[in-house]
Amino acid sequence: MFTHYFKVGAGVLAAAAILIIGYNRVQEMRLDNDNSYTLKAVFANVQGLGAGNAVWLSGISIGKVESMELMDNGDVMLNLRIEKKYKIHKTSSFTIKVGFLEDKVLNIEAPSNVTPPYAYFKDGDIVSETKSPATVPDIIDKANTALAEMNLILAKTRVMMESERLQNDIFATTENVRMITEEALKFTIALRQTGDTGSGKVVDTLENARIITENLKATSLKIDTLITDVDRVVLHTEDIVGDELFKSEIKQTVYTLKKSLEHVEESTRAIRDLVTDTEINQDIRETIKTTRATMENADKAASSFTKMIRAINATEFKPDFGLRYEGRKDKYFADMNVRVFPPNSEVFYLFGFDDLGENSTTNLQFGVKGFKPDMWYKFGVKSGKLGGGFEYQKNKTYYVGEISDPNDLQLNLRAGRAINDNLYYMLGWESFMKDNSASFGLLQRY
Repeated sequence: MFTHYFKVGAGVLAAAAILIIGYNRVQEMRLDNDNSYTLKAVFANVQGLGAGNAVWLSGISIGKVESMELMDNGDVMLNLRIEKKYKIHKTSSFTIKVGFLEDKVLNIEAPSNVTPPYAYFKDGDIVSETKSPATVPDIIDKANTALAEMNLILAKTRVMMESERLQNDIFATTENVRMITEEALKFTIALRQTGDTGSGKVVDTLENARIITENLKATSLKIDTLITDVDRVVLHTEDIVGDELFKSEIKQTVYTLKKSLEHVEESTRAIRDLVTDTEINQDIRETIKTTRATMENADKAASSFTKMIRAINATEFKPDFGLRYEGRKDKYFADMNVRVFPPNSEVFYLFGFDDLGENSTTNLQFGVKGFKPDMWYKFGVKSGKLGGGFEYQKNKTYYVGEISDPNDLQLNLRAGRAINDNLYYMLGWESFMKDNSASFGLLQRY
């Protein structure tokens, strides 16, 4: 019985040994000199990585660490054996990864957004741009450095918090905008009243012209009747009066009167022709229509302008001004942005500048309300680069997160505490996971 189990166990061990030897042999054949090439990578610290550990490219095993040597300056040079079918771009990132079970691999991350012409490492090239894994002492040192910077920032903040000059300037700017808006509204009301008054005067003038025309027509009819009556009187006078001299004088008087009446008739006819002329009437009608249309357009324009002014009055303008100090750069930055909230809207438009001065950068973003109250998401241009982020206010605490530049990702995290209704004391971490620079400052919101 024991002999049987012993034989089975020995067979299993022999099979496992054969598999291991065969696998190693296949790996050696796959990475022989004809099917592979060598690279040298220099690291400041390899964290226990040794010969035989795998080399990965974007998660794929492409070779192994063949050997390593300690250089005179304390760095470690790794000799890598890579399969020929895999090409490594010269801007790739070389790092050492430590797994959950303390297994270590040399990981190569291919770059993104690479444009032709492509440049690859060749056999025998030396890679000097590498990233060594962080150790616990390194992390502690960074934390101590950050705390020291934070203490320095807090000390400098106490000096800055007494100044109210920027707050007064922003209040003055807001008051000027309000006064300009009120003046524009007054101008619109005056323009509309002028249009109403002018329209009434034009209508009255046209009505007077119509009455005058009717009176001229009536006068013309009366003159015609008068001429007819004079002719009748002359006929009767010739029959009744026998005196030739008297007749002659009467005829002369009548003749003179008739001539005068003819002149009156000609004047009346001219007036009648003028009044009844189709083209003149048409011109008068067109003038009336044009005048009415002009008044209507002026009224519409005034109404539209009034609506625009009301919309502007209903639109919220919320400026903010921030002054911050970054410890690593040892520099002060002034940022100014304006948020425009349309009436009854759950969006806003943000425009402004970061780092006011000669090197200022532009912010143009579109904001949309989040799922939580007082949560906003932003998308657009941040500091002159494509980016986004969020804003969240809870009670007296204000949180801001910003991401920008997809090609060289930058993450900024800030948190603030309200000193009063509009003034916040801000603490932040700039270029998180990259430069790791602590910051502090003041943010004035309206």
